[in-house]
Amino acid sequence: MPERQKILIVDDSKIGMDVNLRLLEGINADLCTAFSGKEAVKKTNKEDFDLILMDVMMSGIDGFETIELIRKNEANKMIPVLFLTAFPGNELRTIKGLSLGAIDFIIKPISKEILQIKIKNLLDLQKYRKSIETTTIELKKAIGEIQFLKEEAEMKAQKGYQIIAKASMDGFVTTDRKGRFLEVNDIYCKMCGYSYNEMCSMHVADVETIEDKPTVIKRIQKILSSGSDKFETVIRKKDGSLLPVEIGIRYDRENEQMYVFVKDITVKKELEKSQYTLKEIISEKQNLIEELNSTLSKIKTLNSLLPICTCCKNIRNDTGYWEKLEDYIKTRTDINFSHSLCPECAQKLYPELKT
Repeated sequence: MPERQKILIVDDSKIGMDVNLRLLEGINADLCTAFSGKEAVKKTNKEDFDLILMDVMMSGIDGFETIELIRKNEANKMIPVLFLTAFPGNELRTIKGLSLGAIDFIIKPISKEILQIKIKNLLDLQKYRKSIETTTIELKKAIGEIQFLKEEAEMKAQKGYQIIAKASMDGFVTTDRKGRFLEVNDIYCKMCGYSYNEMCSMHVADVETIEDKPTVIKRIQKILSSGSDKFETVIRKKDGSLLPVEIGIRYDRENEQMYVFVKDITVKKELEKSQYTLKEIISEKQNLIEELNSTLSKIKTLNSLLPICTCCKNIRNDTGYWEKLEDYIKTRTDINFSHSLCPECAQKLYPELKT
């Protein structure tokens, strides 16, 4: 279950704090209080908050100084701040607040509906910002893992090249028409871990692990007919460990012998496995980025100051036209309204009705 978001409300007045708490009733977040700037600084240094609601005018250190102190902690630099003030129109104070990282100023008296809309959108933005930070950390980790796998694969490949360079040739075997070993070179003996005499008493099916003996015999019959074959398989060594190999076979009809070239492909298989792992990691992270971008594209936000008529409560929109409050909110959020009458308005409009 995701952790609930937290809002810190800062106001040195008990009455002001009570008003703020009532305005935030119904907000889906934990509400914490601080009755001074110093208390707010202490709490933000100990706890993680998603939003700060700050009164500007406070005794001791005011809201501006408090934010300056809070921002000194690197972990608190991205916490959004809403300033509450009873003194509108002071441009210098507005500039100062915004320069300290405030998101907006809200003029008292405060509209509960508008305040809650602003807070909801800011909390959503904070949630997605943290999600982006988490994704960034995961991507950096994935990049590190990819780089590690790449370097490891390169080291193994280099080691494999060194082994091949030291060997004068790959494993070489001759067998009869039935698949019994006739001759084996030292390289193949070392591959399998058997001695020369042990190998010459065995059948190719004795070291084959992917195909059973009847299937091996069928493959031999096919080679006798076609004259050649090339495939990859896995042989079992004397100590029980497995070795991936590439087999190249030529059948000599005149001597009725098969000449078998055996190449150790351990490095190749490890490289293929590493490349497959890299593709999986990259695909997973790309899916995560696409999901995050899709989610971010659906975010609807309301921000900045909104001119509202003190009489009819209409809102002036971005184009300068006045809209009804509910129309303005519906076009910019996922909120739908149902219309009704409160008891007070019902009495005014229909005095003959008794509540």
